[in-house]
Amino acid sequence: MSRRLFFKVGKSWVGEFPHDHETGFVRDRRGIRRKLISIEALELIPKDQQAGRLVRLYHAKEYEIRNATAKQKELKKQKRRDRLKMTVRQGVKLWLSEIERSSSLETHKSYAQSLNLYFDAVGNHLLMDFDREYNMRFFNALSERPGKNGQIVAKATQNKHMRHLQAFLNWAHDNELIERQFNLKRAAAPRKDMDTLDLSALIKIREYLDQRIESAETNKEKRHTLNLIRAFKLATNSLLRLGAIWSLRLDHIDLKNRIIRIRNNDELNWKNKKNKWPNKPINDALYEFLKEDLAQRPASHKYFLDNGLGQPWYKNINSLSTAMKAVYIANGLDNIKPFHHGFRATMITELLLRGEDPYCVQQLADHDSVQTTLLYLNTRKVSQAKAANAIPAI
Repeated sequence: MSRRLFFKVGKSWVGEFPHDHETGFVRDRRGIRRKLISIEALELIPKDQQAGRLVRLYHAKEYEIRNATAKQKELKKQKRRDRLKMTVRQGVKLWLSEIERSSSLETHKSYAQSLNLYFDAVGNHLLMDFDREYNMRFFNALSERPGKNGQIVAKATQNKHMRHLQAFLNWAHDNELIERQFNLKRAAAPRKDMDTLDLSALIKIREYLDQRIESAETNKEKRHTLNLIRAFKLATNSLLRLGAIWSLRLDHIDLKNRIIRIRNNDELNWKNKKNKWPNKPINDALYEFLKEDLAQRPASHKYFLDNGLGQPWYKNINSLSTAMKAVYIANGLDNIKPFHHGFRATMITELLLRGEDPYCVQQLADHDSVQTTLLYLNTRKVSQAKAANAIPAI
């Protein structure tokens, strides 16, 4: 049975055209439908001319569709030719421009550093030529790369650079710049238990900061210590990451609804991890602290850690981390990252060891998956200590 090429649909005459004019119509598949003319407009033409008009309109639309299809095919071919000629450096430039718009300055800088190491080790080449050999050349270069202390960089650091290359290749595949996905070879890094502190150490820090603010001799020293106390309170009671604390604006603290809104801060060129904007709950202890603290703030304050002029007290994230590390050293504590491992990881671990629902802890910690959250149980402090103390004396 022949297919009707044009017919009435609603108030219009509509033509039907094959998706591919070279192969024609496909059985049991509807073609492309396009309006030719309204019924009302066609009826203004003498009846003996209407059929011819419909045929001419049909062929004109067919010609238009063929031209558009041909242009699309040519554009697709041109894009493929461009992909075949694209170098890794050109691809990385495109990728990093996307990272710059969606991630923090630190993330962009870290990715750029890893890909620069790739160019140092392998050089520039056609992106489509990437294969296992290039993976191994980068792998071997990383395994021989000296660090700042003259020793070979840690395997975990080698893996970080390889993960960044993997992220770029995944992006290239998603954008059809390479034809296959790669599972890159990485160094066999040792799996270590996560370093955290005991709650007694956190209490020691809190008491130390309280004593320091009482004995502060200058206003600058007092403001410095007060901002450390603020950062400590926020880190231990809300599990916020260092960057979220450093960049937090006062207008994102909502005491009425008892939430802290984590938002990107364009003024500081800071973006939250994976560009997520969560609302974090304020518990009772943090609520009482914030209520008293915010009531005493002058109108000039704009940041949670403010210098009194509506600017962050600590010029960058690393300055805040360094200041808190000095508190660790003063109290003889382990040399671990103060905010990530010292506060955040310690409190996540304590919540898990106390039997809190891992999925609730995952949401509070803002982890992408519960598997990440459960890694914090690797310390096994309580269970191991209990078992060790139960070992019979011999």
